[in-house]
Amino acid sequence: MKKIIITNSHYSYLWDIINDYDDDDILLCSDSLKNYKFKHDTFIYDSTLNYVRRLIQILSNIDDEFIMLFSDVDILLNINKDVVDCYKNMMIDNNLDRISFGVFNKNKDLLEKNGLQITSINNITDNHFFTPYDYAPSLYKRNSLLKLCQNFPEETYPSFETNDNVQNFVNENFKFYGLQKSENINLLYHRGFVYSSDLNFLHITVKGKLLNLEYYYDLKDILLEIVNKYKLNLQTSEENRFISKNEI
Repeated sequence: MKKIIITNSHYSYLWDIINDYDDDDILLCSDSLKNYKFKHDTFIYDSTLNYVRRLIQILSNIDDEFIMLFSDVDILLNINKDVVDCYKNMMIDNNLDRISFGVFNKNKDLLEKNGLQITSINNITDNHFFTPYDYAPSLYKRNSLLKLCQNFPEETYPSFETNDNVQNFVNENFKFYGLQKSENINLLYHRGFVYSSDLNFLHITVKGKLLNLEYYYDLKDILLEIVNKYKLNLQTSEENRFISKNEI
């Protein structure tokens, strides 16, 4: 099962990190490689396309039934293959279209397998994530995500997850789930989001800028390690006032 990472040459300062931290079965999708040598498979999308049409182009060139989808700013720290396989089997058993790797505490239409629980995120609101669709790292049925994109091809990166019509379409046509908080999930907090140690990501920058260190919460030490190792000389965002730990 491919892990698809969507990047752009404007964010090439992240590429050394992606090359070092991200593991196997990666398909790195970019507008240009700028002669950079990735250790991963690569796909060049048409840079003249808007965001959703880029997604359509990428998804149309993949054969896998299930995919994991990430943005380049989500540095993959740990992907537990056994856990992912369990979630994929839950998708197959229950004909689900997406499992967000974000952690929720909704207890709605719960499903369980091997001690892991997932909860429906259709027709709910959440303080951490746009629901039911957003850009959080996720496991998708490829055809379902492709269908969603094909129904809203004009959307841009800022508009896709914030469009009420998109969210309503998902609620009416798909079964989107997220991880349910339980004693079997070790919670990790950063940037106001909640993830698990088995599926762990560092959302390293926002709009090309670092956050104040305190907002990385449980991943502060890893952030400092990366900044020092790769000599990241980025500005620190002043837009931190909306971020809180958002405990669940």
